[in-house]
Amino acid sequence: MIVNDSVRAETLREDIDRTKLLERLVEVKTELALIESELRGKTQSELFAKLTLHQLEALWKIKDAPIAMKDLAQRLGISESSATALANRLVRSGLVRRFREADDRRVVKLELTEVAYRSLDEMRAARTFSAKRLYRVIDNAQLQTLVSVLEEVVRLNQIRPSSSVDQNA
Repeated sequence: MIVNDSVRAETLREDIDRTKLLERLVEVKTELALIESELRGKTQSELFAKLTLHQLEALWKIKDAPIAMKDLAQRLGISESSATALANRLVRSGLVRRFREADDRRVVKLELTEVAYRSLDEMRAARTFSAKRLYRVIDNAQLQTLVSVLEEVVRLNQIRPSSSVDQNA
């Protein structure tokens, strides 16, 4: 009984320590975002300043190759009707072009326009510029460690279905 109580107490201490670390991580990420925003300043494309996070995410999903509307909905985790409304806004803004496949006219696909590609390039350049300024204070070894840890977090979260992720972890 004493061993079980000791193990439970240690587990509780570890949970509290992990929670404190995660709370600090949230604070640090917020601080980094604010610093990055200040460094980036007005270099971000005005066009992208008007887009929602969902619209930006859709552009990133479409950028590598044309994508069917139903696939976009699936990748964004939204309904097909929501994806259609999202695509309509992107088409109206001149960032996306809608077309039908020649061999199956039922399939509607989306592709980026040249304006979108140029704007994504501008955004990438602005973010890289601000990252260079933000992370100039650490050496390459520290930067490699940071990148490796973040890549691992992304990789592990892409493998595990979101429904099986422990919300209290």
